[in-house]
Amino acid sequence: MRDDETTVIGALVHRAVDGDAQATHDLLAHVHPLALRYCRSRLNRLPGDARHFVEDLAQEVCVAVLMALPRYKDTGRPFEAFVFAIAGHKVADLQRAAMRHPGSTAVPSDEMPERPDDSLGPEERALLSSDAAWAKKLLA
Repeated sequence: MRDDETTVIGALVHRAVDGDAQATHDLLAHVHPLALRYCRSRLNRLPGDARHFVEDLAQEVCVAVLMALPRYKDTGRPFEAFVFAIAGHKVADLQRAAMRHPGSTAVPSDEMPERPDDSLGPEERALLSSDAAWAKKLLA
């Protein structure tokens, strides 16, 4: 980002923190594409259809930035670092949820499966894994 852009964003941030509605609108118009790119780049590694949540997650980042604005303190770092930190937390939350409940958070409602998921649950997979390790030890 160029220095003049950084200056403009810094001024927008200060006005938004002071409660200027137009500055807040303009700042969020700047933040949304950043959040979208960040979320898209991080969620492309998630399994299955979790990538469908990119738009929703970018919106959640914008809401979180908006809620955090009154408490924002300029530490000399770019405002974008603040946005990326919030986005990183939101992405981590979604990744944890997707891994904790595979399929439950990663299936869009317009693509529901025809049949129930008969795959093994986490407990069954853990038991099979421990049984396999036990069998390997016996054979060694």
